[in-house]
Amino acid sequence: MTSSFRMPALSGHTFWKSKSQFLLDVDTYEDWALFLVEHGSFRYLVGESSGVASGGDWILCAPNTPFQREALTTLDFHFITFALVPSYDVQSEPPLPSGRYRPEETPRLKDTLNQLRAGIHAIHPAYAQTLRQHWINELWLHLYASVHETSTGLMRQTADPLMSRASERIREQANSPFALKELASELGLTPVQFTRRFRAAYGLNPLQFATDIRMRIAKKLLAETNLTLDAIAERCGYENGFYLSRIFRKQTQTTPSEYRKESLKARPILL
Repeated sequence: MTSSFRMPALSGHTFWKSKSQFLLDVDTYEDWALFLVEHGSFRYLVGESSGVASGGDWILCAPNTPFQREALTTLDFHFITFALVPSYDVQSEPPLPSGRYRPEETPRLKDTLNQLRAGIHAIHPAYAQTLRQHWINELWLHLYASVHETSTGLMRQTADPLMSRASERIREQANSPFALKELASELGLTPVQFTRRFRAAYGLNPLQFATDIRMRIAKKLLAETNLTLDAIAERCGYENGFYLSRIFRKQTQTTPSEYRKESLKARPILL
């Protein structure tokens, strides 16, 4: 049996810079809505998903679904609305429920976001909608591929509220040394119970989950700052740049310096 893969038909795009609050605390949209957070954070509730969204998070909201939100800091984010139209048949299409997603930040994704944010102001209006649609297609395919390929890990949702709380604590403490015993105790579990229950919820043990988050932070800092490796290590909860480099290479099959060099090639192109 085949199911129809759907591509976005763009209906609107706005990039909000230094937005201190939302106009409405709760809103619904006739089309699909996608919030791509670049900087800042906000508290949200949409569908069965709730928590705090921050830089790198994507919040997807299905049509006519109440979306509650409260800005915690000033925000830079893309607000995109679109309909989904059939494109071609595939064997299966993973569901995309309303909620938070965090696709891996690749140089190509960064370039697409830069084009959408900066390049759109420098092109002729006659071509603007076509280019916006092209860039939105790129973002949608990146999100779809991430969901399709990642059935475990950071983007996985869980019905276990205690483990959802645990994952939030790990995110909050990503820049500190990981303490399994302390977190297990906070949750009222032994380390063995916590590890088993967390793996059942996310498909990863807590340390692997924390490492994934730290690698995303490291990639972002390597791509967007000139910080030394030791300074980045400090922000990722590692003792020094040497240890971070060893973990980074093991996780990504490339070195931090090579990753930074590749990221520098992805610069916004003003058309």
